Amino acid sequence: MGTFTGNWNVPLTIISVGAIVPLIIAGILTGALNRGDRVRANYHTETQQDRYSRDTWIKRLLLISSPNATLLVLMIIIGLLTY
Repeated sequence: MGTFTGNWNVPLTIISVGAIVPLIIAGILTGALNRGDRVRANYHTETQQDRYSRDTWIKRLLLISSPNATLLVLMIIIGLLTY
């Protein structure tokens, strides 16, 4: 889309949202954005099945985000080198 119009803002925005949103959701699911006492309490109250399900979703979200993040970094590097 950007090659036809010469405007790379829209593809860059779509790719960045596709990279950042799954990372934020994965951060929430892992508890990385919580305090230590809440993570500890959640760990002791959840079952092993819940933990397995949460870990599966985190892996899926990271797999969704990784190609977008890689492409985003490449586009930024190429953009910096060409201007």
